[in-house]
Amino acid sequence: MAASVLAHVLLVDDEETVLRVLMRLCMKQGHTVIACQSVEMALEAMKGPKPFDLIMTDIVLPGQTGLSFLEWLIRHKVQVGVVVMTAYPDHQTVQFAKENGVLDVLVKPFDNMMWLSKKIAKWTSLKHPTKKISGWMPKLREI
Repeated sequence: MAASVLAHVLLVDDEETVLRVLMRLCMKQGHTVIACQSVEMALEAMKGPKPFDLIMTDIVLPGQTGLSFLEWLIRHKVQVGVVVMTAYPDHQTVQFAKENGVLDVLVKPFDNMMWLSKKIAKWTSLKHPTKKISGWMPKLREI
């Protein structure tokens, strides 16, 4: 386990099992983690005193969607790396996400925990990722 906190991570998924797995992987690497089961909870967490270094959000969520959360991040010019997760990938959404600054798109369920752990280490090492979410809102209306 890491000796100091490396990154502050926000997880957004309505599946408790997914949150537990991601929390365990992040915390094992020394990151602090806030886990939320809805966009509404995530928006509350965003009001906290410490900014997030990484946000991992599901697309399909109860209430507001992960895409609406991304719209909020754009509108508020939040400088953070974002990873989108989905059990229902479609080529258009995946391509669109990658073209608009999302660090990566994860397809659930997660089968390889070692691979996922390495990906989390990579994403959290980008304290100030060069790829930021940009231009999401105008293109979102085209989907």
